[in-house]
Amino acid sequence: RKMSKTDDLWAELQAEDKKSRVSQPKNRGPNLPSFGAAARDDKQSTVATAELAATADVKVAYINASVLNLGAGGISGVGESGAEGDQISLVDSLQRDVNLLNSDETSTRRKALEKLHNIAGNPGTPGDVLEEAFSVMAKSLLLRFSDPVERCRDLAIRTFLHFIERVCTVAPLLPYMFPVITQRIGVFPPVEPSEEVRLLLHLVLSRVVALCGKQVAPYLDALLTMIKLAGQDSHPEIRKEGCHCCILVCGTMPALLKPHAVALVNAWKSSLAHKHARVRLAATLALGAIVPCGASSEIANLVAWQEPNVIPVKEFFHDEKAVPNRNYFAILALDQNAAVREAFLKMLTDWLRRLTDRWDHYGRLFPYVLSGMTDPVEPVATYAFETCESLGEIYEGEHEDELRDLQAYGKGNPTQQNCIERWQTRPHVPPLVRRPRLGARMLIRDQFRKLVSTIVKELTEWTQGVRLRSVQLLYVIMCYTEELLTGHTHQLLQGLTRCISLGSDPEYAGFADTPKTVLRARQCAEVLGEFADLRVVLNVLLPTAANPPSQVTGRREVTWRCSHLAVLTSIITGCNKNRAAPHTGQVLEFVRLCLEAERDDPDMLLEVAKCTSALAPAVAVGEGVEVADPCQVPESTREANTEEDAAAVAMWDQWKLPPCSRQDCLVVLLRVAACSVDAGAGLDTSDWHTVSATAIGALSEGWGGCDWEG
Repeated sequence: RKMSKTDDLWAELQAEDKKSRVSQPKNRGPNLPSFGAAARDDKQSTVATAELAATADVKVAYINASVLNLGAGGISGVGESGAEGDQISLVDSLQRDVNLLNSDETSTRRKALEKLHNIAGNPGTPGDVLEEAFSVMAKSLLLRFSDPVERCRDLAIRTFLHFIERVCTVAPLLPYMFPVITQRIGVFPPVEPSEEVRLLLHLVLSRVVALCGKQVAPYLDALLTMIKLAGQDSHPEIRKEGCHCCILVCGTMPALLKPHAVALVNAWKSSLAHKHARVRLAATLALGAIVPCGASSEIANLVAWQEPNVIPVKEFFHDEKAVPNRNYFAILALDQNAAVREAFLKMLTDWLRRLTDRWDHYGRLFPYVLSGMTDPVEPVATYAFETCESLGEIYEGEHEDELRDLQAYGKGNPTQQNCIERWQTRPHVPPLVRRPRLGARMLIRDQFRKLVSTIVKELTEWTQGVRLRSVQLLYVIMCYTEELLTGHTHQLLQGLTRCISLGSDPEYAGFADTPKTVLRARQCAEVLGEFADLRVVLNVLLPTAANPPSQVTGRREVTWRCSHLAVLTSIITGCNKNRAAPHTGQVLEFVRLCLEAERDDPDMLLEVAKCTSALAPAVAVGEGVEVADPCQVPESTREANTEEDAAAVAMWDQWKLPPCSRQDCLVVLLRVAACSVDAGAGLDTSDWHTVSATAIGALSEGWGGCDWEG
């Protein structure tokens, strides 16, 4: 029947039940535990708490009431294989119990409900008997949903759940059921005061949606109202069940949800920051199902995105009711529970594949997928990496014409050959265990230009943890960007040197994440050496390190040079030794300059030794080879039109040096040892032995005709 006649039907139902009321003496039934107590019972079996009922290929979050401790479970008058006449007589005898449901005595109603519950919950009750009994008592059970006694309401809803678990005739009751449930939980604040009873009513909704499917469409407005109100309920289990019901509705009637999708997102987004991890997980799953139904426009609000240089007029006025924008995706990305973070990544993956306007939201969603590769839980990080690979495959299919030439001829390029060789010979931080596919690299290169400036700024953020997460994300996107890092050399070197220098700063040295941050910054510098043009990197790094700003004096000047020297060491470590061979003279001259300037500082001596050790393999390769000037700059770019240009040209000329020899490196190492002894400070014995042994081993390999006495 249509909803317009619901009130008339309800009035008719109440009039019929008033005529059949009878009085019965008081009789107390057995003590029946509440749903909440049964669900919290520690002695309850694992099977009882975990069993789920599956219907229509959809798993419903309905706890099977037959396995809960609900009181006496025996049934009199029904055998496992009773005759048909006995079944008919049983159904006829139930009419008396149905009439007792309308008694004015609480104990009488409860006793009748207990008997009906035992019949419905007994697995041995035949299905045809349940069908016949349910048709007789369904309306009376629905009336007991509003019983003034909580125990009776609780038992009536449990009995109803037992019946709809096993019968097929649920759809004809929808015109009666939705008005009853809406009257109890369809308003705010809810009329139903008991949290356990409200949870049972939401379980009924989930079960009915799973059973009836699209037949619930005429009551969609009332259903969605109750789902949205579940997102405001104080009971976490009700929020979880509301999320499950919302997922069922999204899977059953996605087209009908389009006018309501935005309101559903606004109702459930606050649950993304709930204090219970299971509620956050359920809300994430629900949000992932709602947005594809027509709420993709809300993604900008979920990430607290705002047009640059645009301030809404309402921001100029004080509004006490205004709710500040929250970046809920940032909250999910940093969630303490790994299951929530994994569900968040799966939600983003689904959106980036399914949404028709996904390219409009790539810049807002894809950075969170990249941050997933820095997750401390390895399976989550691996899933994020595989997600990027799958999205890259989609990108290759959609941009096949643009990538055809690069796929066919790109491998012959010397730059690409160097990238392939570095991925094969150099280990990288998991999950980057192999070179990403071309489509994934192209996707992230587009995002790198937008992200690099912000990430570099956060490398020196004072908040603990932000620096570490920023440098981890920088490492990931640098590995994907490869040779295009050359165009951002100045930004990257500036950020990495400052980040490494924080390890020597007393204000930051006490933070727990500082050692990890410095280590990952050195690894970023290694990636820069692997893929960027070394000539460009050295022309930016060496003049800056040799000429610190005027305000950098004293101990800060030592830290300045040490941080630049540490970055240089990592760059040489990551670079191919054949590519580094022509530049050994430049590097060693800078090392000598640092050694002469700060020969009494132990930190500087150790960094000089490390840099020389890293340079040794390239020196052994390039010794005696005639190499063209690595710093040669075209004459058109060397015209000194201003004083600044003249100073820049002078800096370039200062570092125009031929490759150095092995003996030059060995002399530097000996001078480091001599300076350490003269200063009386000394180097750390283990560090010095390790560095010197590595350097001398590399220098002496294949070295004949050396004047060892000299």
